[in-house]
Amino acid sequence: MIQLFLLLLFSSVSSLPDHRPAYHFLPAANWMNDPCGFFYWNGYYHLFYQGSDSVPSKVIYYGHAVSKDLVYWQVLPPAIRPGPGSYDVVATDDGQVFFNGTSPVLVYAGIGFVNGTMIRTANLAYPVDTSDPLLLEWTKADVNPIVARAPDGLSIVLDPSPAWLSPDGRWRFLMASHEVEPNQTCAALFSSPQLFSSNWSFDGCFGDAAQRIAGHGFICLDFYPLGGRQVLTALDVYWIGDYNPNTQSFATKTANVYDPGDFLCEKCLDDTNFGRRVSIFWIPEHDNET
Repeated sequence: MIQLFLLLLFSSVSSLPDHRPAYHFLPAANWMNDPCGFFYWNGYYHLFYQGSDSVPSKVIYYGHAVSKDLVYWQVLPPAIRPGPGSYDVVATDDGQVFFNGTSPVLVYAGIGFVNGTMIRTANLAYPVDTSDPLLLEWTKADVNPIVARAPDGLSIVLDPSPAWLSPDGRWRFLMASHEVEPNQTCAALFSSPQLFSSNWSFDGCFGDAAQRIAGHGFICLDFYPLGGRQVLTALDVYWIGDYNPNTQSFATKTANVYDPGDFLCEKCLDDTNFGRRVSIFWIPEHDNET
């Protein structure tokens, strides 16, 4: 039986003297946002998250923290920062960690400028030394960006899902997007016969019309198996359905909202140590000094 265990990145303040959470993760200082990678490696749970050196946030990087038990966290130096390439010079946006065989790989959205125009891209990064259980150093792939712009007919691409290897030998991943005509959301499907390649192709919008729930954003994608079916998530909504890896079809069976409040941007870990899936979410703090 598969268990689903939920964590929060940030909750209401505790009674501690410094008014910080006693249980949920929070960086040492400044702003944080979406979880951007959640995985287990050599004895540690790793968490990437959007972080910043300042308030308000000016440079968005990938914060990095590790834990032995999902309760006590050690904050490490940022995994990656924006630039110097034009494809992510503004920010390293939402992303995911997946595995290429036994090695972790990060796929992330970049925000940059080309000829004065803002662009959103998809990019890859990987650890310099996989023998290091803390994975302190990460490097960006030379082939970046693997998606350099929104395909024709789409207005934007952002927030990639984990990549997966299909039975036909092609790597695939999804990006949150929006069709110009008709005016609706789109889980843009990209594929390539090689992971580290700049020749990824757009294969159309993935799934069915049931992937649209009015009033909820279509960002922060995740896509993972659970109990014989597949789960697609976006912001605060989930869709459970049947995925056919041979035809790349996804038929929604049920869809719902996680929580009507601030329960956002799920990242789900396959925790094989305990035969469970662990989901982590981000929630904002609404308390103030008064």
